[in-house]
Amino acid sequence: MDSEDEQYLKQRLDELQRDVSKKQKFEPAVAALTSLLRDRYSSASLPLRKSYLTVVSRVATVLKTRYTSPGFWAAGLALFRLALTLVSDPAKKSLLLGYISDAEKVVRQDDEPNALPPPNQGWPSSASPPPPPPPPPLGAAPSAAKTPSSSSASPAPRSTSLLRFFSQCHCNLQKLDFRLPLDLKNDHLLAVATNFRSLSSLRLQSCCLVSGEGLKALGTAVNSGLEELALINCDVVEREPRLLSTLGQNLKKLRKLDLSYNEMLLDKDFMSMLVSCNYLVDLKVRGCKGLTNASIISMLKSCKRLESVDIMHCHGIQAEAIESFVLNSPQLRRVQVEQCKILDFAKTWASHKFVEAVA
Repeated sequence: MDSEDEQYLKQRLDELQRDVSKKQKFEPAVAALTSLLRDRYSSASLPLRKSYLTVVSRVATVLKTRYTSPGFWAAGLALFRLALTLVSDPAKKSLLLGYISDAEKVVRQDDEPNALPPPNQGWPSSASPPPPPPPPPLGAAPSAAKTPSSSSASPAPRSTSLLRFFSQCHCNLQKLDFRLPLDLKNDHLLAVATNFRSLSSLRLQSCCLVSGEGLKALGTAVNSGLEELALINCDVVEREPRLLSTLGQNLKKLRKLDLSYNEMLLDKDFMSMLVSCNYLVDLKVRGCKGLTNASIISMLKSCKRLESVDIMHCHGIQAEAIESFVLNSPQLRRVQVEQCKILDFAKTWASHKFVEAVA
């Protein structure tokens, strides 16, 4: 890893450390940290590895002192488990096991609602339970760390229950929508591919632990009926370059496609999918910073039925390409893009065609 990459990652980690302290940004920040940790930690220098673990420690501190939502703790749990597989120092492993133990207690309580006190009982409405002390940071002396029992390494009950449902249920399920499914793995997708072949809509956001194998199997199984696919901030899109091409070939009847916030998605991978998706009417690539004008040209050639497009925050796409797209898309009715990228002539033309330009 060269110095520029190291500098970029250090800045990104500093940004994530700030974001985990903000409630609205906590879950996306933890998902991004999980992806970076899995893909970049092993090749990082020792100082950068320390930065990674500092942010992991910050996540544990924030969970202990601020957030009680089981969903937040589930996100932290997946992060801590991943970190445990990457570190070798016994002291750091011991601290991570402590983090995992704390997170599993909260997640288990969420799975066992009868164990929780009823509303307005246990703590007076005017008081709040005192927050537990924050965990020691990774790298600190391990003397106070407690090693949990071997049961703390078992899979989360929610993940196991979900796999059981996918494997045993044979209902006519039409739609699946998972947002930050940090425990979702290939086993789940393979079970869905086996038992839910009539699926018409699949939406995944920030899925960190699935690979192209599971998505390809699912795409093959539901190729005749899937009309909507969303892979939002799913780093598997960036890790496996030929994934989108294969999905496009299998899912030729897609009408809605959302690939938003895959920041490293490149033109060639995106275009390799579009060439097979001639029935798209709704396309979202918001926040895909790696796309350029070439993707707009491909959209014009391959997706002549598009009615709604979101290309907001695609920094590589210029105003001239957007103007050409607006002028040459006969079915277009709505485009979301920065105001500065809509030239006056394109605005006038759009208004005459009753195209809604949303900034």
